Amino acid sequence: MFRRFALTLFALLLVAALPLSPGIAQTGTPPPPATTAAATDDSTASEASQAKADADAKREAEAATKTPDIGRIASLLAGVFALAAVIEAALAVIFAWPVFLDRINRRNAKMPISLVVSGIVAWGFDLQLVHKLAAAFGAGSGQNLPGEFDALLSALILAGGAAGVRNLMVSLGLATPTAELEKPAKPPSNRAWLSVRDGRSSKDTPLTIWLETSDSSGKKIAPFIVGAIAAGNHARSGLARIFLTDRSRFPVIAGYAVDVGKAYDIHVVQGSTAPAAASTPRWKDYAFGEGAIVDLLYP
Repeated sequence: MFRRFALTLFALLLVAALPLSPGIAQTGTPPPPATTAAATDDSTASEASQAKADADAKREAEAATKTPDIGRIASLLAGVFALAAVIEAALAVIFAWPVFLDRINRRNAKMPISLVVSGIVAWGFDLQLVHKLAAAFGAGSGQNLPGEFDALLSALILAGGAAGVRNLMVSLGLATPTAELEKPAKPPSNRAWLSVRDGRSSKDTPLTIWLETSDSSGKKIAPFIVGAIAAGNHARSGLARIFLTDRSRFPVIAGYAVDVGKAYDIHVVQGSTAPAAASTPRWKDYAFGEGAIVDLLYP
């Protein structure tokens, strides 16, 4: 009896003397860890950062491996080529109109007229050619490129006509090269060009231009009229000089073709009376070389 009591007392003292287990409260329940919330936040931030890095790496890999959509590019440029051809054919009716050729300087006025018409078409169809080509090439979204600037570039491409769009397709390897574009007009073979401009301060009377030459035996041939400049004409100035034909010039465009190597006496008469070879002194005398372009100012 005493031994059992002694053993029980010894066991109780031994349990009381032993230290408590780490993390175990005297109540017998484990205390909540102080760093659990902070550790959870750090883990979430690390996972988000890793996910963003993985997404960026995936986009870079896709951009590096993405190839241009050739079918889409060809289809887009084929549509632009068709639009340019339609615009060019429609404007050809105006540009070939005799009134237009007689009154408007076609060489200088053609481009702005084509640009205005092409701009209306590009705006009406919302062409946005640069954005669409860039997307087909995988070059980016082009979100920083203003739509108005893209529309202007699209209009310029259309204004270049079907030949201009074809050149673009040739540059991209979607078409084969063609012959070079139309060259500026020049005198025909074995001929030269002559023109006369009225520089008088008073232009109340018309000017007539006469040429006099000799036959094969050296005998003078009676002067023959080649053209006239109407009275009251006014030389163009400013923008009108660029876009309109010069009514104070004969001829109003290009030049009057004369033979090469033949001596010409040039008479300019105020009125329409033919000059007499013996009584009217010549104004100028020339022998022209092949391809020469001679512009004279009277007086």
